[in-house]
Amino acid sequence: MNRIALAPIALAFALAACNQGPSVSLTNASPEEVAKAVDKAGANQKMKPGQWELKLEVIEIEGPGITPDMQAAMKAQGSRTDSKCVTKEDVDKPMSEILAGAPSSQCKFSKYSIQGGKVESEMSCPGPGGAMTIKSDATYTDESITAVAETNMTMPTGKAHSKMRISGKRTGECTTPAAPAKK
Repeated sequence: MNRIALAPIALAFALAACNQGPSVSLTNASPEEVAKAVDKAGANQKMKPGQWELKLEVIEIEGPGITPDMQAAMKAQGSRTDSKCVTKEDVDKPMSEILAGAPSSQCKFSKYSIQGGKVESEMSCPGPGGAMTIKSDATYTDESITAVAETNMTMPTGKAHSKMRISGKRTGECTTPAAPAKK
């Protein structure tokens, strides 16, 4: 999966723990506009720092030339569970900083909403040989998240589709060292 396909998922994880707090609802907005609205509304409440277990599961993957054997191999290679130390510095970043490196100049969210422990988004991105749409739905608390993301691509060689499930939970205080902060 490329970075742009994971952008809505990153947004959902970064927004974990809004619960019943502020809400945001936008249509036809750029990732930068979403980040500004989230920051302005104070809707980027934080996940609780500590050790997090994050699981990525590739549920579906289809495309031109992808055989059933290739599908099985891609699902196995793409699915994983990681443990990560989430620091206070990680969760204190504003949404605009989280999205700073995302390739987003041509992408648009046709829908983006945060309310009551749920994030829903639909984003479209044009590409040199076609287009990509990403739809994600996530539910969360400050100590857990579950998200499903579907990506559809139109390419010169045909259409491709993938569906992933992401789940995460805080397992306690950090037990693995955090990566050094980037300067």
